[in-house]
Order: sequence, then C-alpha cells, then structure tokens
Amino acid sequence: MTAAEAGAASSIFQILAIVGGLGVPFAAKYLSTTAVAVTLGTLWLAVPIGLLFLPQLWWLWSTSGGIAQGGGITLIFIAIIKLARDQAAAGRMSATVQGLGYCLAAVAPPLVGFVHDSSGSWAPALLVILASVLAFFLSTTLSVRKVPKGR
Repeated sequence: MTAAEAGAASSIFQILAIVGGLGVPFAAKYLSTTAVAVTLGTLWLAVPIGLLFLPQLWWLWSTSGGIAQGGGITLIFIAIIKLARDQAAAGRMSATVQGLGYCLAAVAPPLVGFVHDSSGSWAPALLVILASVLAFFLSTTLSVRKVPKGR
C-alpha cells in the first residue's frame, strides 16, 4: 500500500468503528446477543482472510474490521451489564475484561511485527491475526450465549 492508501484504510476503519459501536445496541435490541456476536466474528474473520486472498479490496476489509471493532467492544459491555448481578459485580467484570483485553492487545503489535520481520512476508503475520480473530469469535460467541434475554 502507498502511504495514502494506508491512511485511507485507517480512516475508514476508525470511522466505521463508530457505526459498529452505535449499531450493535440497535441490533442487540432485535437479535440475540449470540447472533450479534456471530455477525461481528464473521466481519472480523473477513479482515485477515480478505487481506490474504484479495488485498486489493483493502477498503472492504477496513470497512468490515471497523464495524467489527466498534461493535465488538460494545457487545462485550452489553454482556457485562446484562450478566452482572449488581453495580459492584459489573465493575469487577469490566475491570477483568478490560485488564486482560488490553494486556493481550499490547502484545499483539510487537508479535505481529516480529512474525512479519522474521518471515519477510505478511502472510504469516495475517495468520497470527486470523488465529486471534478466531479466538475472539469463539470466546465471545460462547460467552454471550449466557446473556439473559429481555433484561
């Protein structure tokens, strides 16, 4: 990518994260949290798979990833609110999820960079991202199945 394309991809991603963040509460009102999690997981999966096989459609993968990113964090907080018995429990759950999430997120860029630098290719780095997306997809989908309906 050129610097301009990279900037455009990042901008698309960030702008569409707003759409995901605002759209998920609306979707969760009408769909099960499991259906929303599967949808977001599918959008996330499209990013590394798309970049591996159709990198010229980077704008589409930036769109998909942006919606999934904004929507994913929103879905996690919806689940915490609905699963918590009280405000203190919600605070503890939120602290645990955010603490672990941000620790894992801090490791990701250096790890992906190391894999890219070691291999000299983006394909192995994208496979690492694909593995992390699959972990998000499975863990989020399994976690939100326990979210009570109508609460």
